[in-house]
Amino acid sequence: MSSTHTADPTTLGWACHIHPNGWKYFRKDNLVTDVDVAELHEVENYASIFQSALGEDKYEISVSKSDEDEALKTLLVNHEMRCASEQKEDIMSADGNAECYDRRIAYWEFMCRYPSHRPLPPHALSVARQLLDCYIMDALRRRSESHAPFSLEQSRELLEYLQKSDGMQDERSRMPRGSASSFDIPSKSASLTALVSWIMLTSARHGDLHKYGQRSAHGFPSQRRKRDHPSYLIFSMLCFGAPRSHLHRANFALTTMKLQGRVDAWAEYLDLLNGELQISVLVATVVLTAAVSFLAVPGMVGLTLVITLLTVAFTLGSIMTGIYLQWQTGKIKFGSITASRAALLSVFFSIPFALLTWAMILFTAAVLLYSFFGIQMIPDQPSQRFDRATYISVFTSSFLFICIISVTVVFFRHLRYTHRRGPGRD
Repeated sequence: MSSTHTADPTTLGWACHIHPNGWKYFRKDNLVTDVDVAELHEVENYASIFQSALGEDKYEISVSKSDEDEALKTLLVNHEMRCASEQKEDIMSADGNAECYDRRIAYWEFMCRYPSHRPLPPHALSVARQLLDCYIMDALRRRSESHAPFSLEQSRELLEYLQKSDGMQDERSRMPRGSASSFDIPSKSASLTALVSWIMLTSARHGDLHKYGQRSAHGFPSQRRKRDHPSYLIFSMLCFGAPRSHLHRANFALTTMKLQGRVDAWAEYLDLLNGELQISVLVATVVLTAAVSFLAVPGMVGLTLVITLLTVAFTLGSIMTGIYLQWQTGKIKFGSITASRAALLSVFFSIPFALLTWAMILFTAAVLLYSFFGIQMIPDQPSQRFDRATYISVFTSSFLFICIISVTVVFFRHLRYTHRRGPGRD
């Protein structure tokens, strides 16, 4: 490697900028990159063909690498139209098709990644405030039914801060040149650029996700419910529908995480899940105690004994898996969760509830069988089974209990099913 490659980049015409998160990137004319200093010469040669064609100030060229791929990737940016793409033709004209959202998202991703060398586009701060105002009004009107990318509290907090940020973009002209870097502090104006760009990026992702302005009141074809895999349906049936409920909430958390680029929603979902696991473990402990005590009852033989032992095994399995999953919830609070992994997680986190439910069913069956086949042990008298009145009363009360539970489950499942199929016009 030649000495030219490792020389001070400022002597070669490159300006160094610091991202509010602390990492540095380089700019030369309209070329921006975050590669290593030793690769700046290669980047300059790589992007020279684009620089000659996009020499105006409204254009910029980003050259970067990803952790997975060492190949250089180019992004062409048009600040006047606020769009970005890998293809030159895509940033030369505006159109109203669905791809416009992709270019807008790419533009604000660029601004979030490189916020320190260029001020916000004109009126971007006002547009961000207006968006937050709209999200607040939507949340006030629809509350829990709101699909806004920010919660009511988030929107109010962001808007309150942006209302106080007037003039912050003029910080570069008010502060002595180099004073921020002299004290090793982030630039306030760069931080504001990153914040507003993040709001605009989240809003662009939100518009693309919900096909804003591209669908009717009765929904959009791409938003129709996808069919589950047959194996997933089987697991869901064995787990009494718990995986589908978990998957619905997990997808909501993943959508929010994808929109905002943060793991807050996923962490909140895991905290809620942790609370549910605690309840499951507690109830399983109670059922286990009851099953073990039931084993000590005299006269339990045959099938009744087998089913009671199965109850003990199922409750132990529920407790062990519940405790293990509680331990794991604190270790998966990150953003690299895909839709396929979410489906698997929904099955895994349903196991404690499913085992507990099966254990309660088995325990109920054991009680019913004991009332019918159980042997009554009376001192100084021959063993005999319970009379007819005993098992009739037990069977009758159990049948009524099963009917009440079945009606309740069917009612709430129908209620949720009707709600999910309803059009989102309100």
